[in-house]
Amino acid sequence: MKDFNYIPQYQVDVMGKKVDVPVKYSDTSALMLFFPISLKKAKDFLGSDRLMPVSIMNGKCVLAITLFNYRDCPVGPYNEFTFSIPVRVDAKFNTPILPLIFDSLFPNFGYQVILMGVSNEISREHINRIFPYPLVDKNIFISLEEKGEDLFGCIRDGNEKIFSVSFKKPHNYKLRRKCYNTYYKKVSWTI
Repeated sequence: MKDFNYIPQYQVDVMGKKVDVPVKYSDTSALMLFFPISLKKAKDFLGSDRLMPVSIMNGKCVLAITLFNYRDCPVGPYNEFTFSIPVRVDAKFNTPILPLIFDSLFPNFGYQVILMGVSNEISREHINRIFPYPLVDKNIFISLEEKGEDLFGCIRDGNEKIFSVSFKKPHNYKLRRKCYNTYYKKVSWTI
C-alpha cells in the first residue's frame, strides 16, 4: 500500500486481534446510491447550523445509501451499510448539486453518517473502538454481490427487508481512488 503512504500510527486490541490505525481495508467493494429527500426535514434531522445539506432542486437534497463488502480486513470479512446525507460544513452559502459532482473542489464537503449497520460482532466492536459512528447494536444481514452482468444489494433485519436493489452493471465505468470526508455524532440506535 505504498501508493497511499500507509504508516500505522498505533494499534487497538479488538476482541484479541491487533488492528493498526489508520485501518487498511485491502479488498473492498462499495455501492453508493442517492435518493431524494426533503431538504427541510434533513436540516431538522441534522440539527446543526454548521451542517448544510447539499440541495439538488425543488426543496430536496439526497440520502446516500452505501453498501460495503469488506473481503480483506484486520478483523476478518464483514458487510456494512451507511445512511448518510451529503453536507458542507460551515458553508457561507448553498451551492446546489456541484459538491456532489465536483467534490474535490469543495474541501468542506462530506457525508454526515446518520446510521450504520454491520454484519457481525467483531466488526461492530472495531468500529466502536476506532471510529464511533452511530451504529445499530445488532448483527444485520447486508449483501453486495455481482452475478454475471447483474449487481444485487440488500439490507435485512431478520426476515424484514429494509432495502434492496438490483440492476445491470454499467459497461463504461472507471475505477478511481477517492477520499471521502465523513462526519458523525455518536448515538445509539436499536431496530
